[in-house]
Amino acid sequence: MAESLPARTSEAASHATIGRSGSPRAASVSDPLPMADADIASVRLWMREHFDHPLWREISEACLGCGACAYVCPSCHCFDMVDEGDWRRGNRVRNWDSCQFAHFTAHASGHNPRPQQWNRYRQRIYHKFQYYPDKFGRLLCTGCGRCIDSCPAGMDLVEVLQTLAAVSAADRGAVMAAGTGEAGASRRPGSGSRRDRLGLSP
Repeated sequence: MAESLPARTSEAASHATIGRSGSPRAASVSDPLPMADADIASVRLWMREHFDHPLWREISEACLGCGACAYVCPSCHCFDMVDEGDWRRGNRVRNWDSCQFAHFTAHASGHNPRPQQWNRYRQRIYHKFQYYPDKFGRLLCTGCGRCIDSCPAGMDLVEVLQTLAAVSAADRGAVMAAGTGEAGASRRPGSGSRRDRLGLSP
């Protein structure tokens, strides 16, 4: 059956950052991400100040929470711990998991700090491009493009990064325009499609 399926190799995957071992490796924070024509540094700066921005709901509205992106990603490493056995003996087992699943952050009390899918998709972006780089100095993304190819909803990480970079640039333009008194100097999200509003090419 696999032989009859068409090969799907994204353009992003052909430009992945390759390490000495021949496998994809994460880029450093200062390196450009090979697959994305986006200023990652400006994206990270924007993310620091806009955790609760309504744009997160918009860019994640297609996400199904299926976890396909996590299971094909060479850098995702979320896991769950469960106890298996009975009163005589047991094992504590670590299982592969995904922060995109609804129950990943569910507490025993019933509370879930990420109750909506957009909360969980935002976490994925923050983990890869904010939290992990802040701690270890490298992006948690290799640029392989596998998540794009595997997503049944057509979610495109490259488009997401380009959108965030465009919004970041628009915000900086608005600040500069306000400082010089120039009205309408920047394009701000307002109406039309997201790509049109942000001035992204089709």
